Amino acid sequence: MNRTADGKYYHLKLTGLTPGTLYKFQYVVDGSIKTTDPYLS
Repeated sequence: MNRTADGKYYHLKLTGLTPGTLYKFQYVVDGSIKTTDPYLS
């Protein structure tokens, strides 16, 4: 992932997605903790 210039946030660019389709994301923290995207929960 890429960090913003102020160091507060991370981001990455996804390709191959279809416009208008709802996608949900899951993150793995420290290799074992799974969590969903808090903005789409």
